[in-house]
Amino acid sequence: MNTDALYCPLDEFYKHTNTDLPQIKIVPSKNLPEPHRSLLVHKKDLTPTLENFYKESIHVKVLDSICTGTELLRKVILVLDGSLKPVAFGAIKIQLNFFDSATLDNILKERLPLGTILGLHRMAHLSRPQAFFQVVTDGLIQNYLGLSATEKLYGRQNFLLTPNGDILAKIVEILSPKSTREAALDYCE
Repeated sequence: MNTDALYCPLDEFYKHTNTDLPQIKIVPSKNLPEPHRSLLVHKKDLTPTLENFYKESIHVKVLDSICTGTELLRKVILVLDGSLKPVAFGAIKIQLNFFDSATLDNILKERLPLGTILGLHRMAHLSRPQAFFQVVTDGLIQNYLGLSATEKLYGRQNFLLTPNGDILAKIVEILSPKSTREAALDYCE
């Protein structure tokens, strides 16, 4: 698989700033280390999985947003509500034509993750991870996740689908190493 395709839709933000994508390599799901495997390898939305892991609710911090009328492209950080720690970085391309006005209004408020919004509005959908990867952080990712040095992080490309298989959203989700390590230590105690 082409690594640019793995980064879709995050690659669109890199192209917009004429910046090279960071180094990425595909990792078979069985080779992901814990707790990353448990957090990424499933057919559920990432946000509730992370909320269960961290025992805290999550909101979206939108870093950049582009709306074309039919698509909403966002670069985001998922942040724990209480501690304000970033737990994931990524991008999402949402196909707006699939949502009713109430759901669309909630999406455009840019506060809640899409999976949370779909749950609140009881909108049936499927989560289908396309690939898992390891990425060597660049300055952009390091800055957004508050990292002081280059790190190898793990993530996935995920599609949210209607029950009929239409794509609601394409997502790149990269887990934060700091929060994952801290929570894993707490989890093991």
